[in-house]
Amino acid sequence: MLSQSSGSGSTRNGAGRGIDRTAAPDRRTAIANALQRAMLKKGFSSTSLSDLARAAGMTVSHLLYYFPSKEAVLEYLNDAITDHITSELIAHRGDTSAEQINNLVDYYCGGRAVPSSYRKLVLQQMAAATDDPALRNRKKQQAAQVIGYLEDLFRSSPGLPGLSAEDAAVVAVSLWVGLTVNSLFLDGLTSRRARDMLRSAMLVLAGLDEEAPRTKKPARGNARANYSRPRV
Repeated sequence: MLSQSSGSGSTRNGAGRGIDRTAAPDRRTAIANALQRAMLKKGFSSTSLSDLARAAGMTVSHLLYYFPSKEAVLEYLNDAITDHITSELIAHRGDTSAEQINNLVDYYCGGRAVPSSYRKLVLQQMAAATDDPALRNRKKQQAAQVIGYLEDLFRSSPGLPGLSAEDAAVVAVSLWVGLTVNSLFLDGLTSRRARDMLRSAMLVLAGLDEEAPRTKKPARGNARANYSRPRV
């Protein structure tokens, strides 16, 4: 859940109507938390404005006083979660590259601060962004922030021959998102396994593969045993 002080500044819905996120933060955060619960229970697209108002303990007209639409609440929720994650990354800029990678992976994939349920929220936000230009632009800006952070991290690392810091950052983000999404659908891709894979891959991209954790080889004949194939 978001804290009562989550988010700052203002956001804007698809129609261009501004939302002052500094006003009544407790109410706005309560509404955003209600949407988060609804998304985890029945999904964003299946949650109506009436459902959201009921979950937040208010009438629809009261909810619309704080947010002009359901999509605006999603933008607020997206910003609050992303701001929380990026602030954690920035706080560790002075650490070594290996320490920054370990912190990022443990923070995001280890359940230390970002719960595993966040994967479902990320996937739903991505889906909503495909038809919401305002949310898509916000996701682009936020992705650029994360890539910029990773570029700085890889520039201060030995790196891989022939791979620029910019390309390493794009590969790292792609792995990060890919593991997040696929951990919802691949039975053998547990949170722990995804965390170990992301850590190892990022350390290799940084040229620090000697610090990557060593994993046991699967038993002969069971190389694919951890991933179940659906029956047709």
